[in-house]
Amino acid sequence: MAEAINRAGFLLFSRLSVIGKENVPRKGGLLVVSNHLSMSDIPLLAAGLPRKLVFVGKQELWRIPVMRMLGDWYDCFPIDRTTTDMRALKRSLQALAHGGALVIFPEGTRSLDGKRGAVEAVWP
Repeated sequence: MAEAINRAGFLLFSRLSVIGKENVPRKGGLLVVSNHLSMSDIPLLAAGLPRKLVFVGKQELWRIPVMRMLGDWYDCFPIDRTTTDMRALKRSLQALAHGGALVIFPEGTRSLDGKRGAVEAVWP
Protein backbone atom coordinates (compact mmCIF):
# COMPACT_ATOMS: atom_id res chain seq x y z
CA MET A 1 0.00 0.00 0.00
CA ALA A 2 2.73 2.47 0.97
CA GLU A 3 4.61 1.69 -2.25
CA ALA A 4 1.57 2.42 -4.44
CA ILE A 5 0.84 5.72 -2.70
CA ASN A 6 4.52 6.70 -2.86
CA ARG A 7 4.73 5.90 -6.57
CA ALA A 8 1.58 7.87 -7.33
CA GLY A 9 2.83 10.84 -5.31
CA PHE A 10 6.27 10.87 -6.90
CA LEU A 11 4.81 10.46 -10.40
CA LEU A 12 2.41 13.34 -9.86
CA PHE A 13 4.68 15.75 -8.01
CA SER A 14 8.24 15.01 -9.10
CA ARG A 15 10.42 13.71 -11.88
CA LEU A 16 11.48 10.53 -10.14
CA SER A 17 13.51 8.40 -12.52
CA VAL A 18 15.13 5.12 -11.59
CA ILE A 19 17.91 3.81 -13.80
CA GLY A 20 18.43 0.04 -13.78
CA LYS A 21 15.24 -1.02 -11.99
CA GLU A 22 14.80 -3.70 -14.66
CA ASN A 23 17.78 -5.42 -13.02
CA VAL A 24 15.98 -5.80 -9.69
CA PRO A 25 14.74 -9.40 -9.34
CA ARG A 26 10.95 -9.50 -8.99
CA LYS A 27 10.96 -12.60 -6.78
CA GLY A 28 13.15 -14.21 -4.16
CA GLY A 29 15.11 -12.87 -1.23
CA LEU A 30 16.83 -9.58 -1.99
CA LEU A 31 19.13 -7.49 0.19
CA VAL A 32 19.00 -3.79 -0.68
CA VAL A 33 21.95 -1.89 0.80
CA SER A 34 21.70 1.88 0.63
CA ASN A 35 23.46 4.99 1.79
CA HIS A 36 21.22 7.05 4.05
CA LEU A 37 21.31 10.71 3.07
CA SER A 38 17.94 11.96 4.29
CA MET A 39 14.58 10.96 5.71
CA SER A 40 13.27 10.86 2.14
CA ASP A 41 15.40 7.76 1.39
CA ILE A 42 12.71 5.40 2.62
CA PRO A 43 9.81 6.80 0.55
CA LEU A 44 12.11 7.16 -2.47
CA LEU A 45 13.23 3.53 -2.26
CA ALA A 46 9.65 2.36 -1.72
CA ALA A 47 8.49 4.34 -4.76
CA GLY A 48 11.44 3.59 -7.01
CA LEU A 49 11.97 -0.14 -6.63
CA PRO A 50 9.51 -2.58 -8.19
CA ARG A 51 9.17 -4.70 -5.04
CA LYS A 52 7.53 -4.55 -1.66
CA LEU A 53 10.32 -3.61 0.72
CA VAL A 54 10.95 -4.40 4.39
CA PHE A 55 13.10 -1.86 6.24
CA VAL A 56 15.31 -2.12 9.31
CA GLY A 57 15.32 1.02 11.49
CA LYS A 58 16.97 2.10 14.70
CA GLN A 59 14.84 1.25 17.72
CA GLU A 60 14.98 4.83 19.03
CA LEU A 61 12.49 5.80 16.32
CA TRP A 62 9.78 3.65 17.93
CA ARG A 63 9.74 6.01 20.94
CA ILE A 64 8.27 8.77 18.72
CA PRO A 65 4.59 8.05 17.99
CA VAL A 66 4.57 9.48 14.46
CA MET A 67 7.77 7.59 13.58
CA ARG A 68 6.30 4.37 14.97
CA MET A 69 3.25 4.94 12.75
CA LEU A 70 5.46 5.55 9.71
CA GLY A 71 7.52 2.48 10.58
CA ASP A 72 4.37 0.38 10.47
CA TRP A 73 3.32 2.09 7.21
CA TYR A 74 6.63 1.22 5.55
CA ASP A 75 6.86 -2.31 6.99
CA CYS A 76 9.86 -1.41 9.13
CA PHE A 77 11.10 -3.21 12.22
CA PRO A 78 13.48 -2.01 14.93
CA ILE A 79 17.07 -2.96 15.59
CA ASP A 80 19.07 -2.26 18.74
CA ARG A 81 22.32 -0.79 17.43
CA THR A 82 24.07 -1.01 20.81
CA THR A 83 24.33 -4.79 20.82
CA THR A 84 24.09 -7.85 18.62
CA ASP A 85 20.32 -7.80 18.16
CA MET A 86 19.48 -11.45 17.55
CA ARG A 87 15.76 -10.73 17.28
CA ALA A 88 16.32 -8.26 14.43
CA LEU A 89 18.80 -10.64 12.79
CA LYS A 90 16.27 -13.49 12.90
CA ARG A 91 13.54 -11.24 11.50
CA SER A 92 15.87 -10.13 8.71
CA LEU A 93 16.74 -13.71 7.81
CA GLN A 94 13.06 -14.69 7.87
CA ALA A 95 12.18 -11.84 5.50
CA LEU A 96 14.87 -12.98 3.07
CA ALA A 97 13.96 -16.67 3.40
CA HIS A 98 10.34 -15.85 2.56
CA GLY A 99 11.37 -13.98 -0.59
CA GLY A 100 11.28 -10.48 0.86
CA ALA A 101 13.33 -7.48 -0.20
CA LEU A 102 15.14 -6.29 2.94
CA VAL A 103 16.54 -2.75 3.04
CA ILE A 104 19.40 -1.88 5.37
CA PHE A 105 21.41 1.28 5.86
CA PRO A 106 24.74 -0.22 7.04
CA GLU A 107 26.22 3.07 8.18
CA GLY A 108 23.52 3.14 10.86
CA THR A 109 22.72 6.83 10.51
CA ARG A 110 22.17 9.54 7.93
CA SER A 111 25.14 11.18 6.25
CA LEU A 112 25.04 14.94 6.75
CA ASP A 113 27.56 15.69 3.99
CA GLY A 114 26.71 13.01 1.43
CA LYS A 115 29.96 11.14 2.06
CA ARG A 116 30.14 7.54 3.16
CA GLY A 117 30.67 7.01 6.85
CA ALA A 118 32.37 4.22 8.70
CA VAL A 119 30.39 1.05 9.24
CA GLU A 120 30.89 -0.16 12.81
CA ALA A 121 30.27 -3.70 13.93
CA VAL A 122 29.16 -4.33 17.48
CA TRP A 123 30.29 -7.60 19.03
CA PRO A 124 29.37 -8.85 22.50
